[in-house]
Amino acid sequence: MTTWTVPSNTHNPGDTGHTTDHNSIAGDLSLIGAILPAVTGGLTGAAAVTRFVGATASGAPTSGTFAIGDWIVDQSGTIWICTVAGTQGTWVALCTVSTTQTVSGAKTFSSVVAHSAGTNTSGTATASTPSLTSGTAAQINTTQDVMLYASVTTAATFSLAIGPTSTPATTIVASATDVAHTLFTVRVPAGWYVKSTFTSGDITWTAVTC
Repeated sequence: MTTWTVPSNTHNPGDTGHTTDHNSIAGDLSLIGAILPAVTGGLTGAAAVTRFVGATASGAPTSGTFAIGDWIVDQSGTIWICTVAGTQGTWVALCTVSTTQTVSGAKTFSSVVAHSAGTNTSGTATASTPSLTSGTAAQINTTQDVMLYASVTTAATFSLAIGPTSTPATTIVASATDVAHTLFTVRVPAGWYVKSTFTSGDITWTAVTC
């Protein structure tokens, strides 16, 4: 069962003679205001002390003394948790209440993570038929990435490599005899070279800008 730790010697309703440690009800209220309830005795496995200690206009508290487990919400919508007790304390941002989340530093995710969509290029994309010569490196596009499609129309020996220089060293398709109607797809960064070995007439090339 959840219990609440509250100050001792607080004023009880109707107690007009309460003078043990404080001289007035105002003193009691001041004490209560300074010590917020701390939640202890949580469920099994989560029994550490925690408490909500207020809010800031923006960011973690920059003054005051806090305990490990204290947490606040700033008015920009971020939840902060105190991880090291002390004056001002050390605070970690738990999350930002918004539709866009910013992740900084190395993170490990154990479930599916949604991410921002890529750039929609449907209105500017163009398709072309690049002229490639077997065994000769060539640039497909010097300003935009392209999706390069190589369709094998007749069974033929075919290989494909790409790279940032005129001697492409990254092999995408190793040399082999490929059956007709095989389609190879590779994204070629802007300015990169493509080198392929093939028999002219056996391969149909298509490039679509990204």
